[in-house]
Amino acid sequence: MPKLFDIHPLVLDKEIATTLGLNEAIILQQVHYWLEINKKHKRNCHKSRYWTYNTIEEWREEFPFWSTSTV
Repeated sequence: MPKLFDIHPLVLDKEIATTLGLNEAIILQQVHYWLEINKKHKRNCHKSRYWTYNTIEEWREEFPFWSTSTV
């Protein structure tokens, strides 16, 4: 059963992954994604700067393929 991009995919830039490392590029991309969502919905903004947060448990839900120590 194919599962290619039917749901929320992780998409990475090859150059960023090569420069920073795969795990680092994944986290950077997801933080960027959530910051853009916050901008769109005008939430989590302080002094014109947007922010996001998750607990370790929430990041584990976001990245079920990583161990807690990797998160």
